[in-house]
Amino acid sequence: MAINLTRRNFLKTASIAAAGIPLSKVVARAETGIAKAPLIPPGSFKDTKTVTGGICEMCFWRCQLVGKVRGDRLVKLEGNPKSIDNGQNLCARGNSGIQLVYDPDRLKYPMKNVGRRGAPKWQKISWDEALNICADKLQATIDKYGPKGIAVWYHGASSHYPNAYFDYLGVPNKYEPAFYQCRGQTAMAMMQTLGFVPNEDVDMPNSKAMLLVGCHIGENIHLSHVKNFLKGLENGSKVVVVDPRFSAAAAKAHIWVKIKPGTDTAFLLGLMNYMFDKGIYNKTFAKKYCLGLNRLKKHVAEWTVEKTAAECDIPAAQIVEVAELLAKNAPNVSVHPGRHAAWYGNDFQRVRANACLTALLGAMDCPGGIVRIKRMSSGHVHWPEVEHEEDPEEMALAEVVEKYPFRPPGTPPELMRDTMISGKPYPIKSLIVWGTNSIKT
Repeated sequence: MAINLTRRNFLKTASIAAAGIPLSKVVARAETGIAKAPLIPPGSFKDTKTVTGGICEMCFWRCQLVGKVRGDRLVKLEGNPKSIDNGQNLCARGNSGIQLVYDPDRLKYPMKNVGRRGAPKWQKISWDEALNICADKLQATIDKYGPKGIAVWYHGASSHYPNAYFDYLGVPNKYEPAFYQCRGQTAMAMMQTLGFVPNEDVDMPNSKAMLLVGCHIGENIHLSHVKNFLKGLENGSKVVVVDPRFSAAAAKAHIWVKIKPGTDTAFLLGLMNYMFDKGIYNKTFAKKYCLGLNRLKKHVAEWTVEKTAAECDIPAAQIVEVAELLAKNAPNVSVHPGRHAAWYGNDFQRVRANACLTALLGAMDCPGGIVRIKRMSSGHVHWPEVEHEEDPEEMALAEVVEKYPFRPPGTPPELMRDTMISGKPYPIKSLIVWGTNSIKT
């Protein structure tokens, strides 16, 4: 996919978007009647009681919470001081989670559309009626079309429960929107290259150098991650930030690479080629653990310092400076995998280049590098095993494997959409949307 990007156009678009934020708030209040939350005066939490909470669901980082209540009303959320991740800290989005409880537009009971499609009229119904309607319609679909007549779009922590249920029913086509758009590219690229998915498990506090490519630490909302980044800075880690903008992380960087948007992959290939040429990669690690090293060396050979500099619109000396810094501090280097990785259409290969660079530095399973964390098992929802007339994997849309061999789990939404419209290769008549808003987001 060809995308014509220049630094000027990129920054111009970003500036317009930033300038439009306050205007959009004014328009929202003036034209839609959305009320601004009243300011809570300082010191208004003195007569409150702190109660143990749970986890924040405003994003997938799921920081631990406690709440402050006055009477029977929750008035404030805070980070749990006993948490080893976020501690007492909670970001702005997490603080706003209280509005989920008291928002006047919060949906508190089932609503049935008694109007027509495109001109809905909503009527409150009981939970029993809602559950019976859903069960009857799903059963009718299964009776006529089989489980493949159902598709599921899901998201959020609670989606594990319906997922287990629809697996039990044998539903073949399911899709998690945010995973494809966010960390799905990273997860699959890392799996195909390293054989495991490191997520964001990078030991930044103990790193001697950090490389951030396509990663906006300090502007996202992952509190424990930001704290680890800052701890690394406090401990003397040298930071390289690759970003066309002077971001929050770039403001902390020892080297800020003002790269041309969309050329991150070229930059990573150029770093690897320089390390091969100068023999400054981690030969011991590469010889012991890496397969296809000579093929990688041949593949990146065209990306000389000069060609990389021209492609990325950065000084050649800066490429050398970054490569030397990373090699000097290897293996204790945090090459951050990134999270929201779907940007320019070549992100799968960009993250694979990221993984290859990590391997050349030997920055895995060592202080400062990627670490494979042993995770605690908390149990799962188990449905009784059942034999299906058709194998769900074989029922999934055949184009999936052919068109998307390295896809994240599930069926790409555009294939389900086309099938719903055309009825081919088979009809999909029921769509379950759980914890996501595909029209809006």
